[in-house]
Amino acid sequence: METNQVKKTEVVYDKAPISKRLLAYFFDISIWLLTSLIVFTAVNSIVNQSSFYKTKANELTSIRAESKMYVDGQVITSYVESSEEFTSTEKKKDFLRQSIDDSRFFENTNHLDDYQTRKTNAKKGDLKLFKVDENSQIIENDVLPAYLLDFYKSEINDYALGYLLHDARYFDLTRFEFLKVIVEAVVVATVFFIVYFLVLPITCFKRGRQSLGMKLARIGLVNIHALTPSFKHYFLRFLFNLFIGLYLNIISFLIPSFVTIGMMFLTKTNQGLTNYVFNDYFVDVTNQHIYLDEGERQSSKTNLENMSIENKDLLLK
Repeated sequence: METNQVKKTEVVYDKAPISKRLLAYFFDISIWLLTSLIVFTAVNSIVNQSSFYKTKANELTSIRAESKMYVDGQVITSYVESSEEFTSTEKKKDFLRQSIDDSRFFENTNHLDDYQTRKTNAKKGDLKLFKVDENSQIIENDVLPAYLLDFYKSEINDYALGYLLHDARYFDLTRFEFLKVIVEAVVVATVFFIVYFLVLPITCFKRGRQSLGMKLARIGLVNIHALTPSFKHYFLRFLFNLFIGLYLNIISFLIPSFVTIGMMFLTKTNQGLTNYVFNDYFVDVTNQHIYLDEGERQSSKTNLENMSIENKDLLLK
C-alpha cells in the first residue's frame, strides 16, 4: 500500500535587525510627513483663495477688529511689543487700557463688573495699582507704568480674548477655521499614508510588501509560511496600521508606537504590535529572496534541481 507523504520545504530567513527596522520606520515616517506637509500647505493655500473661505475670513477679521483685541491680525498685546509706533511703556499701557475700555465685550455687565473688581484688588506687592476718586471712579494709581502694563496684558490674555468666544458668530467662525485645518490635514495625511504604505507595497515593491524605507534597508515582510503576505492579509494589516498606528497614535500621544518599539526589544521574535496581531515577520533580504507565493517557490526549486554544470546552467569560478 502506498502512503502519500506531504513534502515540506524548509525555508530559513534571518530576522531583520532592529536597527534596520527602526531606520526604515523613521525614514518612512519622515518622507510621509514631509510630503504631507508640502501638499497640505499647497491645499490650504488653494482653499484660502476660494470665495467661500474669503467671505468667512473677512467676517472673522471684522469681528476681531470690532473687539479691539486685534490689530492687523495680531493680538494687541503682541502688537504693542512688535510695533515701532510705541516708543515708551507709558504709550503701550495707554493703548491697551483704551482698547479694553472701547471693547464691546466689556460692555457686558457681568464682564465689566468682574473687570472693575480685578482692578480694585490689583496689587504689586503691597502697592495698589488702582484707587477710587472723588467721583467713585476706579482710576490708575501713581505707580510705575510697567506695573499697569502687566495688569492690562494679563486682562487681555486671560480674560478679554476669552470673552470673544461668548459671541456666537465668532465662536462659529473660529470653529470653522479649526475644522477646516483639521480636515485638510487628516485628508492629506491619509492619502499619502495610503500611497506609501498600501499602494507602493502592493504594486512597485510587492515582493515582501516593502515600503520605501524597507526597500532601502533591505528588509521584507513574510507570513508564517515564509511567503509574501497575500493582498487580503496585507490590506487588513494596513487598515490596522491606519486606525491604530496613525489615528490612535495621534490622539493617544504615540502610545501604540511605544508599545510596538517595546515589543520589538522584549519579545523573542522581535515582533512589533502589528506583527504580533497578524502573525508576520520582518526578515533581512540582503542575501535572500522572498517568494510571492507557494507556486513561485516550487517552480524556483524545480528549476534549480534541473540545472546542471554539463548543460552550462551553472558556472564555476
